[in-house]
Amino acid sequence: MDLVLIAVLIFLIGYLTYYQTGKKEFLRFDLIQFVYAFVLTPIAFILVKTIIFRLFMANGPTQSPLLKSHLNRFFILDSLYGVFFLFSFAGIVIHSFTKSLQLKKSRDPLFDVFHQTEFFHKWASHLILYVGLLVLFALPALLNTHFPLPENKLEPSPLLATVSGTIMGFVVFFSIERGIRFSLKMRLLMKIAYAFLFLAHALAYFLFSPSFDFSHLLFWFSLSLFSILVVCAYFLDRIPKFEHFFDRFRQPKD
Repeated sequence: MDLVLIAVLIFLIGYLTYYQTGKKEFLRFDLIQFVYAFVLTPIAFILVKTIIFRLFMANGPTQSPLLKSHLNRFFILDSLYGVFFLFSFAGIVIHSFTKSLQLKKSRDPLFDVFHQTEFFHKWASHLILYVGLLVLFALPALLNTHFPLPENKLEPSPLLATVSGTIMGFVVFFSIERGIRFSLKMRLLMKIAYAFLFLAHALAYFLFSPSFDFSHLLFWFSLSLFSILVVCAYFLDRIPKFEHFFDRFRQPKD
């Protein structure tokens, strides 16, 4: 019953706020379009996932062998729903963005659409893309400090994971540097993100003391990666030869 009330509330909010479209802006979006895309849609996503979970748990078997098979089916269904939501969410964001542009164009025929899209391309999209991907990558590794990996016949060495994470750190830093060449502020924000996520790994290490073995492989890989990101970000502006090396591979400015 509580989920039904939340669903009705989301619908009512969406319906009633529609008539405020075009009156206010937030982060260069029309405020109502922003609420639709980044507030109501994620809430609806969590709501539907909760309903699916409750349905499966309420009608699932209690015996261990059958329960495992039941959870596997739930995982498949949940993954399919998640993928479908990603495509739907992309469409919602595109609609909200283009609707915001259309509203501005209708109020001012001389409105510079290109300038508006460049703001989202250079700032919003890059920041969300890079920071979001780093956070999504770090979360499983941080969870791995408390939830070890199950035993496996083929258990890669944690040393190999550390070396791989180090190499991947250089690759990730190089890739991000190519994308944020246009803004010193963006580079500063990325440095803050590197430092924050590295400190999160350091804190997790001191809290949970993960062992250097296969069971915490994800953590050691991720820790190596973020360590390299922090080191590269620190020395990039302090060693001219280091920065010149990256300048050779950066894309030319538009």
